[in-house]
Amino acid sequence: MSERVERHHSPDGELTLVVLREAEGISIGFDGFEWHTHGDLLAADYPFGAGAEITPEDATRRFVQDVVSNRAIIVVRRVDGEIRDVWITEDVEKELRYQQPGETMEFRHWDGSSAYESGR
Repeated sequence: MSERVERHHSPDGELTLVVLREAEGISIGFDGFEWHTHGDLLAADYPFGAGAEITPEDATRRFVQDVVSNRAIIVVRRVDGEIRDVWITEDVEKELRYQQPGETMEFRHWDGSSAYESGR
């Protein structure tokens, strides 16, 4: 199978979610940043209910749909105003515990809306 790339651009133009399909499997991440996941990991870990069987392709489709439909929380880590990394989280409070001096973390949805307000 040859390499196939699928790109999804956020409405505000800030992020590009990339799905790479190769013979070795599927990887999903944000263009230009280190964080990524894999279709087989999503299939093994995706919370679809006890005993649910799902293929890496189906898990990838659901994951991408969760991101682009604002059901996933995206973390944008900045240092001196520059984006240094972007990833998906399920635990905002955990991410905040690892925030380093000099960096900011934005918790957003795909459409750019805020996914977290401090003090909640």
